[in-house]
Amino acid sequence: MALVDDVHDLADRTLSALDASHDDYTYTKRVWRLLQGIVQEGRKFTFRNLVTGTRVDEQVILGRAQLYVTEYLASSTFQHFVSLFEEFFIELLRYWLVAYPGSTGSRDGRMALPAPLGPLLLRDQALGRSGLYRRDLIERLKQVVRTDRRSAHSGGRPARR
Repeated sequence: MALVDDVHDLADRTLSALDASHDDYTYTKRVWRLLQGIVQEGRKFTFRNLVTGTRVDEQVILGRAQLYVTEYLASSTFQHFVSLFEEFFIELLRYWLVAYPGSTGSRDGRMALPAPLGPLLLRDQALGRSGLYRRDLIERLKQVVRTDRRSAHSGGRPARR
């Protein structure tokens, strides 16, 4: 597949995932509001968590509903959006480096990215989705940022090796 096709496919997948995540947020929020209305109508019920053994009735749920919607649901949706962005960015960078492997060089012919970072980004797609891979990549990117900041303080030139 050509780079442009890969990028369009990636964009379509990411936008679909964003839409699904937003739908989940919207409909879950509406279900909580519906449940609040049911409790306010006077209906009684009890939920039991089989793992923890905790029991809650409709009044406890009513008290927690706002917290669940404004804190937990909003936070988890935001975290999912960030995760989708990370996945999009990493895949886009991988596609670019596969299509243009020489694009990591600087004007003077030196490698713009640390040598270990290039091969890391070129690993297969399945590996790119693991949490360990992301943490490893993020740590290496932080090293790049620290290196860039140091070179910016030395007149913008990379330190000689």
